[in-house]
Parts: sequence; structure tokens; C-alpha cells
Amino acid sequence: LEADQLTKLAKEHWALEGGKEAKFDAAVVEKIYEEELRKHDFALNRIMTLEYSQYLEKYLWPNYAEGSSDAHVMSIVFMTNEKFREQVPVWDTFETRPDQFPTFLEAAWTLHFNPKTSHKERAILIRFLIQCFQSLENVMVRTACLAQVALPIWTHISAGRLELELRSAPHLEKKYKTMLKKQKKAADGGNPPPKMHLPALINHFLDSLSKVPAEGKVEADHRRYLERVLELLIDLIAQLPTRRFFLALVRDRHVVVQCRLSTLARRPDGRLFTQLLELLNFYVSFEINEHTGAALSRDE
Repeated sequence: LEADQLTKLAKEHWALEGGKEAKFDAAVVEKIYEEELRKHDFALNRIMTLEYSQYLEKYLWPNYAEGSSDAHVMSIVFMTNEKFREQVPVWDTFETRPDQFPTFLEAAWTLHFNPKTSHKERAILIRFLIQCFQSLENVMVRTACLAQVALPIWTHISAGRLELELRSAPHLEKKYKTMLKKQKKAADGGNPPPKMHLPALINHFLDSLSKVPAEGKVEADHRRYLERVLELLIDLIAQLPTRRFFLALVRDRHVVVQCRLSTLARRPDGRLFTQLLELLNFYVSFEINEHTGAALSRDE
């Protein structure tokens, strides 16, 4: 470990002797990401070495700012996922600069939709988002994540589905109309509402799923990405705080039906995908009132 190139870089740039403060160099982050992570196909031993050197705590997060490079954002995501894998405290580091977390989360979403991002990197990003939505007990994380599954998500569903949802929850009709008025007023004042990324994620997922051939080889990273997205959807539907408004979007896009009709669901290597799909279907059709949390009666 001491002779490793990454350990040498750490001693030069962030693990300085005598507790000296490191001077940040963005080129170092780019170099590590390209030559030590991507070049080695994001090997676990390279990520573990960086985590051991406190790369996230001492170099990446203290120097993160809006507009940081894609390599910087992805490096933070890799280090965070590794901390979860090792089951060590994660959010304490981010809470040293909580005002930057929403900006970072937005950058992670944007990077997911970047055409240059590979399937492997997208799967890693989705894994990070899964960890975020599983950490809603943390106030900083909850505030940033629940904004993506709030009432404004209904502006992305069809008129028919919206009418159906408002009819089943009439107490929300006034809230919805008030929200639209506030959004219009804010947009007129040059302050557009925050982006809702989950509708775009479902569209991207279904488009990516449609590209899986009926026969021949499927890239393992492509399949793994699709499985990760299903895992995220299951988590969002299985928790009441995230299920409440998000379920309408999943039903509106006919996600379960489109997945069942996909070529991957019929392929031998799509077994895990099919198992996850059945779990998603179980939670989508779960007999519960999304808005009260009460179990549905037989008649309902």
C-alpha cells in the first residue's frame, strides 16, 4: 500500500505531514480519474486505496464547487459508494458543507444524462442515488431528495392520469392549482422551478431498454444499469414519503407493462431483471392509500 502510486499522490497533495492544508489542483483529480480509475475499469482495489487515504474528506469535498469537473463529481460518487460498501459513516463529511450538497446532487443527475457517460458510470450514479433515497433520516439528504418526488412531479403526467389522481385525492386539487400559479409567477420573474429528473430518468431507462437486442450479446454494463434503475424504482415505490406522488408517474408511463414486453425480459440473461420487475409490480399494486398510508378495504 505504501509503495502504491495513489499513496504517493496522496502524500503529495492531501495527506500532508504535520496536518498541513493541501493546495487544490483540479488536474490531479482528472489524472487520478482517467489514469487510476477509468484506465483500470474502476477496479475495487484502486477505489479502496483512495478511500484509505481519505481522498473524499481531505481533497474532493472541501474543494467541490458548482461547476466542478465531471471527473470531480464522479470521484465523489465513487468514494461515497465505497463508504457505504464498507459500512462506515458517510454523511458526516458532507455535513461540513451542507449548502453544497443540493448543487452536487444536481450535478450527479446532470452527469447521468450526459451522452458521454458510459453505462458503467451511469450504474454507479444510480447506485449513489439509491443510497441517497435510503438515507432519508438525514435532514440534509431528505431535503434535497424529497424535492424530486414532490407534487410538481405531476406536471409530467398525462392530463387523463392527472384528472384520475385529483379525483381520487380531491384535497390535493387546490394545492396543485396553487403550485401551478406559484411556478408561473416564479417563471415570469426569471426564476424557473427546479428540474424534476425522475421523469427524464424513466424516459432514458425505457429508451435504453428498447435498445436491447432479442438475440446476440448484451453488454453486461448495459444490463446492470437497467437492473440498477429498477432497484431505484422499487425503493421509491416501497417507501411512503417517496411513493405518494411518484407512483402516478410510474403508472402513467406504463413502466411495468413496457418492461414485461421488452426483449430483455425474454432473454436468459434477463433473469435478475425479471425478478426485480416482479418485485416492482408487487409494490406498484400494493393495497395501500398513497396519501394516508392506510390499508385499502376489500371494496376499495
